[in-house]
Amino acid sequence: MAGDMRPFVWRGGVYLSHWVLRNNTPEVEGNALQAVSRLDLAARTVRLVHLFTAVGPRDIASSWQKNWGFLPAADGGLRVLFSTLPAAVVLRLPPGAPRRAAPRFETATRVVPDAIAAIAAATGLDVGENPRNSGNPEPWPKARGGGLLMLVHTRQAGNRYFHWGVRLVAADLRVTHISAGPLLRWNDYAPRGFLEGVVSVGSYHVLPGGHSGGGELLRIFFGEGDKFACWEDVRLAAIQWYALPPGALELMADPFV
Repeated sequence: MAGDMRPFVWRGGVYLSHWVLRNNTPEVEGNALQAVSRLDLAARTVRLVHLFTAVGPRDIASSWQKNWGFLPAADGGLRVLFSTLPAAVVLRLPPGAPRRAAPRFETATRVVPDAIAAIAAATGLDVGENPRNSGNPEPWPKARGGGLLMLVHTRQAGNRYFHWGVRLVAADLRVTHISAGPLLRWNDYAPRGFLEGVVSVGSYHVLPGGHSGGGELLRIFFGEGDKFACWEDVRLAAIQWYALPPGALELMADPFV
């Protein structure tokens, strides 16, 4: 069983990050492993390329196993955002890695507790509750500061999901900005009736100007698991950002040693 298919472009093709169950159980939490598969549009097939079984010398923390973000690396491998908030933990998968792979630790930065409290007070974003990645990083327009955009989600009161925007430096994946409010809220789609279970974001893309509204848009694709294809458009000009203050980040040691 697999789920949370999230597309990204790599090596001239379309790939999917997703989870697979490690044993025959309907329970996903604690039993899922992150994987990457190639989508062959011509043959209409999906082929498993990498199954991530461990990070470093020990198994992955189960609560983060199925929420990685993938970014193609210059050497043909993959950079992996294992987590984004409150710690941006970056892994690297070298080119030519075997199918059952264990990516290497690259770097990690953490938003310090004082900055977390300041962000929570200014924005209402509770970064202390282990927000999880909602997809793969996407380029953010240079005219608006450049770098990368990542969506992260928190869950409250059952299946009430809130998805927030995070901006990162492309070179080292340091977090620089957090949206001043959720970009997608559970009550944005709950009234539509058919989205009643666990709602996940599949992908999100910045669209250029020239649409009906005239300005740049962030289009967020989401659905109940992998059952539906819905989208929400957010005007880039309407997104307000909270910039991390100087000294808000600290360098972390390898958390997997």
